[in-house]
Amino acid sequence: MRTPDAQTAACVFCAIVRGEAPATFVHQDEVVVAFMDIRPVQPGHLLVVPRAHAELIPELEAIADQIRPGTSQSDAPDISGR
Repeated sequence: MRTPDAQTAACVFCAIVRGEAPATFVHQDEVVVAFMDIRPVQPGHLLVVPRAHAELIPELEAIADQIRPGTSQSDAPDISGR
């Protein structure tokens, strides 16, 4: 397991991914983990977090493109109904 750098060491989501913070996992694979929220908005509220650290939405889009090219938000169909 790689040693966390200063950026990921302070990230609670990275600690959960590394198994250093408690979580009730619903799903785990090589790309994401899904776990129950400790302060749910509604019953069953869960969080889906990429295993790779990201601070900003554009970083998540870059991760998505690395995993599945052409699946970033900019390429997603508009399902908003607007």
